[in-house]
Amino acid sequence: MKKVFIKFKNRFTLVLYFFSLSISAQDTLRLMTYNLLNYTSTDANATRYLDLRKIVTHFKPDLMICSEMVDGSGAQLMLDSAFNVNGVNYYSRAVFSNGPDTDNMLYYNNQKVKLKSQNQIPTDLRDITRYRVYHVISVGDTAYLNLFSAHLKAGSLASDAASRLSEVTDFCNYVSILPQTENLIIGGDFNLYNNTESAWTYITGSSCSHVFYDPINAGGSWNSNSLFAGIHTQSTRSSTNPGCCGGATGGLDDRFDFFLANGRVMTGGSKIRYISGSYKAGGNDGNHLNKSIIEAPVNSSVPANVNTALFNMSDHLPVLMDLEVGTTVGVQEYAMGNFSFRYCTDIFGNSNWCIFAPQSNKAVLSFYDLGGKLIGNKNIFLQEGVTILPADDLGFSPGVYIAKLELKNQTLGSTLFTIR
Repeated sequence: MKKVFIKFKNRFTLVLYFFSLSISAQDTLRLMTYNLLNYTSTDANATRYLDLRKIVTHFKPDLMICSEMVDGSGAQLMLDSAFNVNGVNYYSRAVFSNGPDTDNMLYYNNQKVKLKSQNQIPTDLRDITRYRVYHVISVGDTAYLNLFSAHLKAGSLASDAASRLSEVTDFCNYVSILPQTENLIIGGDFNLYNNTESAWTYITGSSCSHVFYDPINAGGSWNSNSLFAGIHTQSTRSSTNPGCCGGATGGLDDRFDFFLANGRVMTGGSKIRYISGSYKAGGNDGNHLNKSIIEAPVNSSVPANVNTALFNMSDHLPVLMDLEVGTTVGVQEYAMGNFSFRYCTDIFGNSNWCIFAPQSNKAVLSFYDLGGKLIGNKNIFLQEGVTILPADDLGFSPGVYIAKLELKNQTLGSTLFTIR
């Protein structure tokens, strides 16, 4: 994957990804990561499975990794009472491994994927769990995915940041034995406050043998920053609406929960590709900075009963992303002449969207918020060869947005940009 960082003349900062185009996608997989807030079957709040049931029914994950699972009986209760209910019987779970502190779990749609193996990666605090799964209806070579569930050390002290770096180093040492052709995704509660912290720069830089990427590349100082209000994941509660189970009550002001993917997943080089624009913090409407999600204004990003369930279930919001499984064109083929969508500067220093098309066609340039809501678009005409369009100030409020080039409902290219 080629990654380009650009500073616009006006208020834009653009981070551009080139994606391969799909030739024949056989299926999609929805991933979800969720901190379940010390879930156990033995306390008075065990009926929170009713809340997770509503959440799962709404978001429909094919693979859900979770942290803060306390015991195996709780893991089984969730499977029986949150997933396999109301006529659904196709979810399975991984083996519960009782390590230090709280633990990880995987739930998966066994009609789409199977669990090949799982391994524990010890760290100074909590284990990181590797789940190796494969797609059951892959055409040709089997599509494998290595999905890692992590819960890094909490806290804002220097010692906490050092612990997070140690845990990430242990993880990177483990994956160093895996071939570069493997599909790798790590998700979970990372407890990171910004993208300058050493744990982040280690896992997303050359220090890690497999470089991992933030699918929306929304780096920055996330804590209490209104620019990132649409992707904060903690806390769903506030001091006036504290919820249950000892969760944090600071309102939505931290981006603690993530999925990070290696380059193979981002480009689709090994039959699995991240679907651009699919990454989101489920239940975050961008309007609850430092507020509980049940406080005004009404959270319209999810139905009211799901919003209440998210509040009850955990002090974290889940993070979701979708994957395309099938035969995809590689990056080199993509660069050799299908479509490209990028930023360029003319001889006068003006900022432009630059598009290469193999033939003339009508297309749409669309703009979305990080929740996937369409906030504007315009029809454009692509010439055969290069089309150059001015990257004008769009008049949007400050924040992070997605621009997509679309043709007949197919995304040809995708960029992420920030208006400051």
